[in-house]
Amino acid sequence: MTDPREHRDVLEVLTEFTDEELLELSQMNAQALLMAGVLALGDDDAMLQTWAEGVAEVMTRGWDTTRAWSAAEIMDALLTNYRTYGGWVIEADLHDDHAAAIVADIPDLTLAETLGATDREADVLFRVGEEIVQRLGKRMRWQRDTDTGDVNIIIT
Repeated sequence: MTDPREHRDVLEVLTEFTDEELLELSQMNAQALLMAGVLALGDDDAMLQTWAEGVAEVMTRGWDTTRAWSAAEIMDALLTNYRTYGGWVIEADLHDDHAAAIVADIPDLTLAETLGATDREADVLFRVGEEIVQRLGKRMRWQRDTDTGDVNIIIT
């Protein structure tokens, strides 16, 4: 008997999505899942803060918290993760003690509008990012440009 994992995905033949299209769909689904999770929490800001802190606590388990991390190292990791969600880096200035960057297309504001997500839900990745950075001994500030949707991030 042959292993079915050695053959093409049956749906791949039926739907004919390219790998790039599947990646884009995956990125949108990941953003939608996060926004939907926050929407499900309701309007309780204390609950949202507890959730963001909890997610950050779990995520930082993958970091070596016994050593000092530079602002540049942390920013590089965050930018990599934001890119996996569909964002792209417009500008980055990475220094050990001060790192700054501008990212676009995260959150996807059209997706947020479709889901009925406000800024509170749409910006959840940055709230979690703030908590991760704090757990690593640094401070993160961020602000979304209301005209372009681009997000300016600073880690010190």
